[in-house]
Amino acid sequence: MFVLSVAGVLVAFALALSLALGTWRSYQAGRALEARLQELRAAPRPSAARQTSDTLPLPEISERFDINRRILDALSAAGLAPQQIRFKFENVDDAGFVRQTAVFTLKAPWGEVAKALAALQGADRSLYIAKLHLEREQPGDPMVTAELQVAAALVAPTSEGGAAP
Repeated sequence: MFVLSVAGVLVAFALALSLALGTWRSYQAGRALEARLQELRAAPRPSAARQTSDTLPLPEISERFDINRRILDALSAAGLAPQQIRFKFENVDDAGFVRQTAVFTLKAPWGEVAKALAALQGADRSLYIAKLHLEREQPGDPMVTAELQVAAALVAPTSEGGAAP
């Protein structure tokens, strides 16, 4: 009987010790959570102006129009002007830049198209011919139709001010 009462006391002591350790762990976890909560309260809050994954980081608008102007000036210097031109922007995440592309078609003799290509490549080091497709209606026809994509690789801005919606 004495052995049973000693065993009962040991079990009660073990339960009390387990309860005390559980309470201590809960207290420590509560302190850690409170400290983390204080850190989060002190941290700057994200604002709506920050760039999100569905926005395209674009250079300043003046820089975008300057690139367009250089493309059009180079074509004008070569004596050609496209009747229609489209501009598009693509984010190249792996490389860390935004590609601005001008897409247009020229119809002229091959010599004039070649001058336009040289003028475009000489207009600015950041401009390059991304795609060129040449076509003639008839063999020996002096006129060619050139479908061009002229692109510029622009470093993505670090500020949120240049992000497009």
